[in-house]
Amino acid sequence: MNQQATPLTRQQLFDNALNGIRAQGHRQSVGSFTNGSSGSCVYISPSGDRCAVGHSLPASITRERLEQRYKNSGTGPDSLRVAFPEVAAVIHEDDLDFLARLQRVHDNRRLVNEGASYFEPAMEQFAAKHDLVYTPRKVIA
Repeated sequence: MNQQATPLTRQQLFDNALNGIRAQGHRQSVGSFTNGSSGSCVYISPSGDRCAVGHSLPASITRERLEQRYKNSGTGPDSLRVAFPEVAAVIHEDDLDFLARLQRVHDNRRLVNEGASYFEPAMEQFAAKHDLVYTPRKVIA
């Protein structure tokens, strides 16, 4: 049976980013490209960390496939939709601006310096601005 992928809702995109970045210890997904440039935010880092958008990419989108397609520089979600049909199936064209704004929360240098103390309030504010539900992280004492 051939199942058609359904585009993710904005809430699902947000939750994937929020929970995925929490799971990787609030780290940015920093990597390098085959042209030697490094320190760039990438969808999937060599260590397996992902960016906000990277947490919503289908499992078939691997670092190797991204690296093969984009050897020298990064690309936005709009280009990913064109290059990979499986991305177009789960990320709706109408959500590209939303994803760009979500990505900026993750790409902010404050994440590197402040971790959760920056990220959690920033995501809570993002959720409020976009009428999404923010679920506070569980802090285990």
